[in-house]
Order: sequence, then structure tokens, then C-alpha cells
Amino acid sequence: MKIEENFVIDTNILIYSLDKSSEFFDFSKNIIKQNRDRVFVTSKSISEFVNVLSKISAYNIIDKELQNIINDFSIL
Repeated sequence: MKIEENFVIDTNILIYSLDKSSEFFDFSKNIIKQNRDRVFVTSKSISEFVNVLSKISAYNIIDKELQNIINDFSIL
């Protein structure tokens, strides 16, 4: 899905884009991939992302994906 305007993704999109078992995985992955230059993420969403993954002890994912988020997204 290509979007013509800038937009902010929320925590759910970040989480679903990592969860291959989710019915929203493909949608989340594609929306990010196809709109990379238009996607923004908030610091609040990043905090929530870390919080959700820490509840399931996914620290290795946090380490890897947090760095990817910081490098790949414009943060508001």
C-alpha cells in the first residue's frame, strides 16, 4: 500500500511487523517498506515498543530492532 502523504505509525505496526504469526504481519511490513520515506514514529511509540517486548523477555529483539528503528525512521 503506497501512501501519498507523510504519516505516523503506532506501536502496533512496529510490533506486527516483527510477528510473522500475526494476521497483520504482511500489511505492517509492506506499509513500512513501501513508504519508508514518508513514515514517522514518535518517541512514545518507541517507549511502548520496548515496554511490550520487555514484558515477554524479548531483549535480543529489543536490542536489534530498537537500533533499526532509530536508524530507519524519522522520530518525532
